[in-house]
Amino acid sequence: MNGSLTRWVPRHGSFESRAPGRVPRSRRSPRRRDSPTGLDCASAPCHTPAARTTRAAGVVAYARASMDHIARWLRACPPVLADALLAAAVTAIAITGTAVPRTPQGYRAVDALALAVTALAGASLAVRRRLPMAVFAVTLAASVIYAARGYPAGPALLIVLVSIYTAASRDRRLRALALGVIAAVGIGAARMLFTDETLGEVTGKALGWIGAALFLGWAVANRRAFVAEIRDRAERAERTREQEAQRRVDAERLRIARELHDVLAHGISTINVQAGVAAHLNARQPELAGDALETIKRLSKEALSELREILDVLRAVDGPDQREPVARLAQLDALIARVTRAGLEVHVRVQGQARTVPVAVDLAAYRIVQEALTNVIRHAGSTTASLALRYSEQELVIDVLNDGNGQSPHNGSADSTGYGLIGMRERAESLGGTFEAGPQPGGGFHVRAALPMGQGRA
Repeated sequence: MNGSLTRWVPRHGSFESRAPGRVPRSRRSPRRRDSPTGLDCASAPCHTPAARTTRAAGVVAYARASMDHIARWLRACPPVLADALLAAAVTAIAITGTAVPRTPQGYRAVDALALAVTALAGASLAVRRRLPMAVFAVTLAASVIYAARGYPAGPALLIVLVSIYTAASRDRRLRALALGVIAAVGIGAARMLFTDETLGEVTGKALGWIGAALFLGWAVANRRAFVAEIRDRAERAERTREQEAQRRVDAERLRIARELHDVLAHGISTINVQAGVAAHLNARQPELAGDALETIKRLSKEALSELREILDVLRAVDGPDQREPVARLAQLDALIARVTRAGLEVHVRVQGQARTVPVAVDLAAYRIVQEALTNVIRHAGSTTASLALRYSEQELVIDVLNDGNGQSPHNGSADSTGYGLIGMRERAESLGGTFEAGPQPGGGFHVRAALPMGQGRA
């Protein structure tokens, strides 16, 4: 047969030929559909140490994922429902493990009392979070009765560990430790008195099981405290962000209010003075009233223009062109000209070398001068005032002095609230400067503001 071997196969009732060295099919390893190689896993690579390690790691990962899913589901459940489910599961496991068919030598056979005590201890876990001390007392009493009756060790003695864990995870550590010691002494004494267990056996079991319950409860308590602290920090940070946002909104609202006050108070006050002049001249010298009316027209136009600039900034607050209202010391000459036309002669004196100042200082200085001169027109009853600007490397000092009756805005009928002085003080102090205002001993009113040159943007 061309070098092939032939043998009789009884079950086939015929001869089978094969090449030399070829293993008969009947003696080969059975093929498996679930094996990657089609061979028995006993000789396939799936039973190498590396493959077994990989498969074990997969089983552990699956078990961990399942436990995490169950834990998340239990945390989402109401506490009463979660405790009831736990009590039912522990009771079922304890009764099933306690009702063993054979009793070890030296122990009492499990009877109805053992099962009843076990069921009572397990059922008490349904209120473990609402009444932890009562649950501990019930489970400890049941465990001591079970141990004193001489029943074999089993899951019934472990129910008290759940109550110890609950106390350790929710109560103070010293109290939980005291409960663990009480449980160890009570159950251990009962086991040594009514069974053949020795002190070493009882001590080892007590330290192992009760210690594990205590440390597990403490670990859970530490994690809860850590999570609560992280959550509290996040809430405080959120509140801080909200407070900071509110503070910025309030600061912006105050800035806008100051701008509107400065613009409107100066313009309306000057218009009011000129309107009084026009009314006075209209009856006696009508030809001269035209100058006052022309001044009113010009001042109202300028006030409306400045007001429009402020409103444009408010409308474009979210747009790409976030501009500041233009009010600088460079416009001081125009301001002096306006108040001069309103009937107030201002003597300006500049000390030191005039220089470019930061934007915030520039705006605040202009508004302080504008408000101070407006107050002179409205309240002082004076026709002259002096303005001094003193430049230095450290600060810009503004002095406005009039020789009127020394009346402050707080006493004037036109501005009884005194917002003008308050606004000037807020502008100076917001930049880290100082502000002083008050009547002079010889008559008149003096306003001084010192603005540091290091504030704002140049």
